[in-house]
Amino acid sequence: MGNALEWFDVAIYGFFAATIAKLFFPSTDDTVSLLMAFGTSASRTWYARSAPSSSAGTRTGSAARPR
Repeated sequence: MGNALEWFDVAIYGFFAATIAKLFFPSTDDTVSLLMAFGTSASRTWYARSAPSSSAGTRTGSAARPR
């Protein structure tokens, strides 16, 4: 399910990349704007995959107490 949502996200962003580039990265050169939009998406994806999840490696509550 998560993989399908990730690919859906990539497809939607790719479909609207030209619009996002014009709205958020105005430039005299459309190619530069488009590359900036795709670069933002790539950096977001890289960060999401490299950052540890909020619950990974943490032990709180009853799981942290020795038994």
